[in-house]
Amino acid sequence: MLIDTSRVVAVRCPQCGRLELHDCSLFELHSRKPTIIRCLCGYVLVKIGRHSRLYRLHIGCIVCETQHEILVDAKNVIRNDALVLFCPESDIDLAIIGRGERVQELLAAEGDLLANVV
Repeated sequence: MLIDTSRVVAVRCPQCGRLELHDCSLFELHSRKPTIIRCLCGYVLVKIGRHSRLYRLHIGCIVCETQHEILVDAKNVIRNDALVLFCPESDIDLAIIGRGERVQELLAAEGDLLANVV
């Protein structure tokens, strides 16, 4: 059985408003070295590190104008087609992580989930 290890992280930049889609592999995410995703404007959108069986994501929030730390079980990233990550304060969509096709479907179906926060 082959396992698809590629994932896409979709996140909107709090600084310039640009929607960024970043391809990464589960191996990259599971590495001891944090994965850092930057916007074209240079802003650090997401920093993903591993903590035991969890991914620790630091994501910039447009509404709170701060960085949120979100813990996600690595199994959820592997097993689910896509996960929508929410701001813990305002419940807005911060990011989507998942298989490329499903992330694109979610963005298209909702008229860009992440556009609702700009």
